[in-house]
Amino acid sequence: MDEALFPIEYFRVGLPLLLEALSALGRGRSMRLKGAWNILDEKKDSQGRIILEGTLPSNRSYLPKERVGKPSKWATLYSYLAYKER
Repeated sequence: MDEALFPIEYFRVGLPLLLEALSALGRGRSMRLKGAWNILDEKKDSQGRIILEGTLPSNRSYLPKERVGKPSKWATLYSYLAYKER
């Protein structure tokens, strides 16, 4: 049986989900996070999508399949949520 974890699959999204959570807690504009926001901005392609740089190995199948080096729908979604909460 799988465990119920929160945040859900945090290790598959990384920085965008962490920034979204901190922003939801009211810390998104903290000067301490300025470097993290800069890093997130550097990960965008020309269309504003986040490029997936890596993933952890898993024996489970996830949909949609995301590929390293290509735009990630999930990372992009969470980055938009982070900016919205900020």
